[in-house]
Amino acid sequence: ICSIAFAVFPGGSFSLDAFHVLGSDAKLSSAIVRTLLITAVTIAVLIAALVPAVVAVHLWAPRLRTVLEILCTLPLVVPPIALVAGVVAI
Repeated sequence: ICSIAFAVFPGGSFSLDAFHVLGSDAKLSSAIVRTLLITAVTIAVLIAALVPAVVAVHLWAPRLRTVLEILCTLPLVVPPIALVAGVVAI
């Protein structure tokens, strides 16, 4: 237990110095901003394109419900898969 405590808390005490170092890294902050921007664009496109499509399918073409459910799920599934593929490639 002591070895874990000293590994997690250098010097034997709790400190927030690591968060200060993370905040001062320009590459990390630009990556976070880029990630949030991509997330916002994905959500906006998802809402703008698929909500009217869901309403239209519900009203006029109930047989296409399964196809539309798959299409609605893809924007939520593909980005994590791409992220993992990118991390593995590095």
